[in-house]
Amino acid sequence: MSNEQAERSFSPAVLAHFRRPLHAGVLPGGGGLVGTGRAGTVKSGVMVQVQLRVGADGHIDDVAWLAYGCPATLAACSWTAERICGKPLQEVLAVGASDMVHALELAPVHRGRVLVVEDALRAALDAVVDGPNGKTE
Repeated sequence: MSNEQAERSFSPAVLAHFRRPLHAGVLPGGGGLVGTGRAGTVKSGVMVQVQLRVGADGHIDDVAWLAYGCPATLAACSWTAERICGKPLQEVLAVGASDMVHALELAPVHRGRVLVVEDALRAALDAVVDGPNGKTE
């Protein structure tokens, strides 16, 4: 996809997060409860991993993500990480695909991708709250 095609296909919000993604990568070791969630597959065209570090006060201290997919997928990861970092778990539980679609002004053709981001976020939250992947580092 050329830059010109991308400019026509994606909103300014998607392009901003795609060009300068926030919180991309893997969480460094350290204190706190860490939950990791994964969803999708490379073979299906979209794969997302989300990591959350939760402090003793129940707030998200740090977020990291890795993703394979279109610009909308990466932008949804970046937007979500920015949105939830520093927030209490109860507030993060309310963040979903519809929030991503609205904030990023996603066209209908790209909306299905954010469901994978939401699934990875939910899996990370489950790992922190009561799942086997949550661990103290």
